[in-house]
Amino acid sequence: MAPSVRDMIASHTLASEIITRHDTDDSILDHSEMNLLRRWCLDPEYARDILEERGMQDATDTAPGALANEAHGSLAGYCIATYGTEHSALTADEFRRLQLYFKGQGTL
Repeated sequence: MAPSVRDMIASHTLASEIITRHDTDDSILDHSEMNLLRRWCLDPEYARDILEERGMQDATDTAPGALANEAHGSLAGYCIATYGTEHSALTADEFRRLQLYFKGQGTL
């Protein structure tokens, strides 16, 4: 059984767990969420556009990731929305690890 998402974020193991558990019975993200995360990791400069397309772009007076988390239940969206903030779900090293993982794969 996977640790809680909160524990994975706090221990900086979220990326590792996503990669390790991908396509298993204990997957952290489903296929759609993996594709969303993959798209962002391969084109991070389009983070805002990706969030807007999915209706997850937070208002300026809202905490980053609130819409992705609360309204959509999207962990991938939360990772995108919070990246680079003080509440980031992923560290820079985790992000790079995900980028390398996705660059090494073909289409999911």
